Amino acid sequence: MRNALAIICGALVGMAFVSAFDALAGRLFPFMSGVDFTDRAAVATAMQRAPIGAMAVLVFGTFAAALSGAFVARKVVTDSSRRPSYIVGGLLLVGVIANFVMLPHPLLMMIASPIVAIAGTLLGIRLAGAQSGARSIPSPT
Repeated sequence: MRNALAIICGALVGMAFVSAFDALAGRLFPFMSGVDFTDRAAVATAMQRAPIGAMAVLVFGTFAAALSGAFVARKVVTDSSRRPSYIVGGLLLVGVIANFVMLPHPLLMMIASPIVAIAGTLLGIRLAGAQSGARSIPSPT
């Protein structure tokens, strides 16, 4: 039960980070405004013309989402299990790949995003395990 809670909490935190960085990229670089999302060619053209800054914000958001989601999942479990964190990272990776299937992306993003999702997951697990003392969320008694 605790592992399921860890996965849910980690996934929610990760999704919040993805949403926040997507909104930030849209606010800083409104390159998709006026694009008809029912026209796949128009979306592809807009994505290929995306500013490098927008891509950097989105890739960093993927990293932050994986790191924070894995960190939270690792902190919620009461034992030393890393499995919930790996599941959260895997869910994020599946989301990244699904996004690439649904929307055309520049090649740089298609290479960088999965790499930073994996790196963020591993770093989040490591940082959560490096914390001294007992787990921060006590187990119900």
